[in-house]
Formats: sequence, structure tokens, C-alpha cells
Amino acid sequence: MNPDHTAREELTMVHEASKTAGAGHGAFMSNNGQIDLEALVNEPLLPELLPYLRSSEVLGTGIHHPLVIEPMGVLTGLANRIYTSKKEALKKAINQQEWETVVFIHERPYRVEAFVQHVLGGIATPLADLSPELKELATVIWSDSENHFEMARYWAELFSKRDGTLLLADERGKELYDTLSNEVTVYRGDHQDSLRLSWSLNKTTAEFFAKRYNEHGRSLLTGTVKKEHIFGVVANRNEAEILVEMRNINITDKR
Repeated sequence: MNPDHTAREELTMVHEASKTAGAGHGAFMSNNGQIDLEALVNEPLLPELLPYLRSSEVLGTGIHHPLVIEPMGVLTGLANRIYTSKKEALKKAINQQEWETVVFIHERPYRVEAFVQHVLGGIATPLADLSPELKELATVIWSDSENHFEMARYWAELFSKRDGTLLLADERGKELYDTLSNEVTVYRGDHQDSLRLSWSLNKTTAEFFAKRYNEHGRSLLTGTVKKEHIFGVVANRNEAEILVEMRNINITDKR
């Protein structure tokens, strides 16, 4: 949903979408146009969502479904309608092969999985064998994600073949790549995830990530890498992110 919408506007939009989609649940707007919070609270959660309930000491019980990630305890009816309307929209987008829509209907943690399952037909075809358009879509997914390590198996398969070109790159990244020297100094706020592919040309950015989860034992790594080993450059978030395998980095400092 558009982040500029107010909460009331979002509820109204989902209400209308659910009616159009044939949600099968009672409306949660009263006759005078007010939001019926009691109806939202008391409506049972759809059976399809029940297996996706998650409990957290901090956040309480919530839903973590590929189409719906929502806090629980109050607006069960809203979660039902978000799920139903997005499910219908997903079906339509798949039929029309609107792949970007297919991917971004899904919640952020599940988008690379959606890319593989729906766009690539369930097989994680190496990016080197895909069209420029699909590489561009994969770049957007990578850039927008924060849980690469949780979906490591998909990314590992997508990156499994190298052809000497950039597998992931936005427009600014391509321009930046062309300016790089044959050997580049890179930095990483490191922790022992299963990928360790993301490095930065910006030391300040790496320091931020090193401190962000310092309780998990992150450290600041400095190293050098030959340009030929770089297979991705993403610069649209002003992070100057470089993708390179750990084995191709010559570590020169760790603190």
C-alpha cells in the first residue's frame, strides 16, 4: 500500500478491494461510514493464515505469511482482507505475466522466493542465463531486501554461474563500476551469515552495519578485491554496495 495513505484510507481501500474480490467476510465499515473496530477484532482468522501465526516476546502474536505480515491481537479482520485481496491480485498478475507486480505483492522477506517460484517457474535459473529485464528485477529485489542470509539458498543458486558480467546492477551501479580501478578497497560490517557477499566502497556505511548489531559480534573488515571478481554493484541507496565472494577478498584489516 502507498505509505502516504492514512490508516483510515488503507482500511477503506482494503474494504473495497475485499468486496470486489469476493472475500466472503462481512464488511468492517458500519452504515454511517465509520470503521467497525469490534468487527475487525472479533472476526476469526482465515484458516489459510492460522499455520502462519508466530509468537514473539517483544511483539506478541502475529502473522508471518508471504502475502501478509501483520501484528495481531486487534485487527484480525483487516489481516483477512489484506490476504484475500492480495491473493486475488496475485492470481490476476500471474495470469497476465506482470512479474514485477507478482513479486512485490509479496511481503519483503518472501520476494526472492516469489521470483523463483512464480517468475522462474520454481527453478532458480542462474542470473547469467536470464534476460536483462529479469536481471533488473532481481537487482530491485536484492536492493530492497534485508534478509539475504535467510533466503541464502535462492541467492546462491541465482549467483551460481558467472559470465564475467555484472549479474546485479542498477543504473548508478553500472556507472560506478565503469569508474573502478583494477583493484578496489572494500569494507564490510561483518557477521557470520551464510552469504557474506555484500561489501561497500564506503567505510562509513560498513561501520554503520558493524555497529548496528554489535551484540551479535560484528566486526569491521577492510580488504582489497580485483575488479574482475565483482559481480554486482548497487548504488541506488547511496551505499555503493559491491557483491563479491569472500574467497576473492584479500583482508587487510579487522577490528
